Amino acid sequence: MKKLTLMIALLFISFTLSACGIGEIVDAFNTTRMELEHTEEFGKVTIHYNEDEEQYLELVMEAIHETEQENNRYLSEINHEVQVYLVEEEAFAERFSDDYAGMAYGFFNKIFINTTKEWWEGEFQTHEDYLRNIVAHEYTHYRMMNATNHVLPLWFMEGYAEFIATKVSPSLNEYNSYFAYLIPFQTLEEFDDWDYSGDYFQAGVALQVFMDEQNEGVIQELLEDIDIMDDFYDAFERHYGAGFEDFESAVREELKRLRRGAWDLP
Repeated sequence: MKKLTLMIALLFISFTLSACGIGEIVDAFNTTRMELEHTEEFGKVTIHYNEDEEQYLELVMEAIHETEQENNRYLSEINHEVQVYLVEEEAFAERFSDDYAGMAYGFFNKIFINTTKEWWEGEFQTHEDYLRNIVAHEYTHYRMMNATNHVLPLWFMEGYAEFIATKVSPSLNEYNSYFAYLIPFQTLEEFDDWDYSGDYFQAGVALQVFMDEQNEGVIQELLEDIDIMDDFYDAFERHYGAGFEDFESAVREELKRLRRGAWDLP
């Protein structure tokens, strides 16, 4: 039995390395190796931080706790240990990019949060709101990455993360509603095609439209059906109850309702 279990594990590792590319795995492993001054454990969550980031510990743990509760409504519960790194902006940009506010690596169960990025602060959001949103968004990515082995469309991955994050930090919805205009979903498949705020907001609205009149278990059921049907869009349309064009039209109408900008939807 032990030999069979080991063989299955080795096959899984071999498949994962083949699918992702050994070079990509090694690069990601090296990227996620980071040593900070302090470490503190909160159950299955370990937070790594330098002295300046200690002030955020309570807020981050509150956000993780709320995000975990929200995700458990939609996904099967997991009992993995996760490493969370709180990193100031300059160090974060040097390791990853100055374009990002956070990074999640499901394969390594690691999350990195840019604690001092201020590009979303302003009229609708405090720095605390920003941190709660980014923690919730990235932690939700971690949960989804551990819920399926399939590569999901980017708009769905980001949409689910926004759907959960705006429950934990609702103020971001008001800010992003200024960016409410329909972007064809086919242009949201690749991250290089994204236009940040508008795209994230649309993806979050799309998840809300999908969830309307659905039971909370539909996300987990959808993931299970993708395993059976081996096609995201076939499974999605089955659970939505209509074709994808109808879904996109419904998202357009919801964006019209939410729009606060000075332009009309195309």
